[in-house]
Amino acid sequence: MTLLAPLLLLAGLALAIPLILHLWQRNQTETEAFPALRYLLTSTRDRDHTLRLRQLLLLLSRLALLALLVLAAARLVLPIGGRDHPSGSLVLIVDNGLSSGLVVEGERVLDHLRDRAREALGAAGAGDRIWVVAAGEPWRASFPLTPLQADSLLSTLRPTAVDPDLAGALARADALLAAAGDGPSEILLFSDLRGLETGEPPALESAVLILDTELPQVPHRGIAEVRVGGGLPPRAGDPSEVEVRIAGADSANVAVRIHLGEELVAAGRTDERGWGVFPLPAMGAGWWTGRVEIDPDALLADDVVDFALQVRAAPSVALQGPPPPFLAEALEALEAGGRIRTSPVPSAQVQFLMELAGLPGPSVDPSTELTVVLPPRDPSLLPAFNRWLEARGASWRMSLPDTPADAEYRLEVDGSGFPPSLAEVTLRWRVGLEGPPEGVLLRTGDGAPWLVEEVEATGQRLRILASPLDRSSSDLPLSAAMLPFLDRLLDPAEGPGASSAVQAGQPLPLPLEAHQVRAPDGTIRPADGISSVLETGRTGVWDLLDEGGAVMGRVAVRPAPPPGPRLAAEDVAAWMGTGARIVRDPVRWDREILPHRRGREVAPYLALLALLLLVAEGWLAAPGRNGGTRSSFLSPQSHSTPSVRRPLP
Repeated sequence: MTLLAPLLLLAGLALAIPLILHLWQRNQTETEAFPALRYLLTSTRDRDHTLRLRQLLLLLSRLALLALLVLAAARLVLPIGGRDHPSGSLVLIVDNGLSSGLVVEGERVLDHLRDRAREALGAAGAGDRIWVVAAGEPWRASFPLTPLQADSLLSTLRPTAVDPDLAGALARADALLAAAGDGPSEILLFSDLRGLETGEPPALESAVLILDTELPQVPHRGIAEVRVGGGLPPRAGDPSEVEVRIAGADSANVAVRIHLGEELVAAGRTDERGWGVFPLPAMGAGWWTGRVEIDPDALLADDVVDFALQVRAAPSVALQGPPPPFLAEALEALEAGGRIRTSPVPSAQVQFLMELAGLPGPSVDPSTELTVVLPPRDPSLLPAFNRWLEARGASWRMSLPDTPADAEYRLEVDGSGFPPSLAEVTLRWRVGLEGPPEGVLLRTGDGAPWLVEEVEATGQRLRILASPLDRSSSDLPLSAAMLPFLDRLLDPAEGPGASSAVQAGQPLPLPLEAHQVRAPDGTIRPADGISSVLETGRTGVWDLLDEGGAVMGRVAVRPAPPPGPRLAAEDVAAWMGTGARIVRDPVRWDREILPHRRGREVAPYLALLALLLLVAEGWLAAPGRNGGTRSSFLSPQSHSTPSVRRPLP
């Protein structure tokens, strides 16, 4: 029991007023009845007892009325019916990622988690501030809400295809509570603990309550990987193939269907490892979309995966200067595979410049769509390269190498559109690239530009690398990433961020020329002034539109890999730290929320009870209830018998 305004208990002194008046007005004389009136005294004795009982009830009701009003004014808090004082702050982390769409015992996991979150809101007080963090929608903003508003927000949550970042959601929730100020606070985690990306544990200042749903495990499989043409887009007129990998339960001998557009073009089954390779027919130049699908199971989101690819004719490439040995072999392999065509300098679509002697004049042939420039290994030649860039009107310049002799760097490849294997390449030498912040295609791990692109006023593209493609500068020439990297580097239609696929939840990079983005549901949003789209929870093919509304690119947003086994709540709590608690009782678990709160304020209920007592007191004191005389504190005896009174000796 707690009083929020204890000083108002001093008003309880008013309880003494009716009691003192009652005792003061008691009869202080001895009554002697005349013999002739003793019969009347006997006949009225029973009625006097009734009147005295009614007057005693009136006294008690008035004392209770004052006591209730005093306790209500002092704001009495009792540990009954809930704990909503003092007002607190709660952050509800709801896992609406990929695994939340799993159907368990006829109900989606998200629906189960939403019901538990609403039970938490039922235990919150009207003065509590609530934040809802959707782990499957990291781009969704969180605002302080009332319990009623938070309940409405929970109704809008839908399963996404995102692999939730638990560490990021916890860090965000902890920051919200830190900004909320003093008062009881707690983070509530609602998740089935499947497929969570925990990562490095955040340093949490807030307590965390984990609801262990203990939902039964449901066998599940899904499409884990789709790769077209070994990672290289098909060339016009050439057949290609699609590699598919199935992960999860019973991934062997799974029926797979390949659609190109709306046409079924291939079907088959996976091998005992869950892999399958399926043919794609020859396609003409242009953008193509398709999908890979398997039979549906308890989780539908990863049973269909879309892909988008741009089919083009092999570009003609002219070499300016002799290439290093391994680069020459890679270019020959690309030409043998039909990926590029060597061409005389004047008519080539791509000019590949590798030495100062090969640098052409600043004027470029109109048929050239792309110029790729490798830096000189000799730093003394950098001024000549910069003069050539300046004469061409480029914004970028090369500066002296800033790498120590034993320095090693890795490339940041995520979302760049270049092969993921490029992230394993080690760089040992590079020049500095100085220019505008936009147009960086690849960066090293320390944030320095390594490959940049500039679209010139003529519409031609200029790409500049920070490292020569030789063995002394990096191990790229000897790596498996060399051929797909060169194929992408020498493709004149590939602009910044023109990746054909991203995973749900990852930013969708936008080229500078994109003016609008069309989502899979047909919603169109402006793209001017932004470098990426963050809200990529919806899978399907996104269209990038130019100023005229024509499709200039397509990107397939794919679901996260199938979720793995459920994590143990104890392991998750240990990963979070000492501030995490686990509750498993599905009925009374909400009583564990903010356990240090003192209870619920009962002032409204006390005021209502006082009102009922006032009505009862009025009924008891009404005329006619006591022989026609109104009872009052000043008339404790409303009826007396005929008598003679004398003072007590």
